[in-house]
Amino acid sequence: MQAWAYLRYFLYIAWYWNVRLAIAVIRSEWQGEKKYRLYSTGIDALRHGLSAEDRQHASIYQPVSFIIGEYLLSQLPSAALNAGFLDAGCGKGRALVMAAHTGFTHLYGFDIAPDMIAASQQQWQAVKHRYPQAQCRLWQQNAATAQVPDDVGTIFLFNPFDNEVMEPFAAQVMASLQRQPRTMYLLYANPQHKLCWLQHGFQSMAHYRRLQYLEGEVFVYRPL
Repeated sequence: MQAWAYLRYFLYIAWYWNVRLAIAVIRSEWQGEKKYRLYSTGIDALRHGLSAEDRQHASIYQPVSFIIGEYLLSQLPSAALNAGFLDAGCGKGRALVMAAHTGFTHLYGFDIAPDMIAASQQQWQAVKHRYPQAQCRLWQQNAATAQVPDDVGTIFLFNPFDNEVMEPFAAQVMASLQRQPRTMYLLYANPQHKLCWLQHGFQSMAHYRRLQYLEGEVFVYRPL
């Protein structure tokens, strides 16, 4: 079953991008899933449990590359681990487990798709014994209306939705920062809508690109 997931994902990447990228990603998938004890490789068109309008604004499920995820997490200062970590559009929970492995103990994740939340819950149940100090709260919600917990200091995004949802989500983030002024880090894989965050006062602090299509950027917001 897992071998078929790798093959299907390889063919998907090779078809839409190129074979070289597909080889690098699948090698990383095998190594990363072994390291974190995850089962999250593959794609999902998110056809179940979503309205036509929600599907219009959401991206398909595709896990963040371990290459990019580990780079983004490595750029955080150690003090960031003391605050909460939020994965907006958490999919099957890969980034949450990686965050727990990095040292975060207050984890939050939401996704608009009920199948993805169910998968995240199953994933966390399977690995939580490895992170006894970590607590993870998962819920289903549209990002446009998701209230950001005021203890969150790091937000993770893997281009989960279009700009029509990103703008109101960013407004929710800024509302939280007004309620509780603090430094906020944004880990953004495939940062297609980064202008939205720059306009809200976030600043780029690190950027990485590999094989043309693997890209991630770290932004920081510091209160005046």
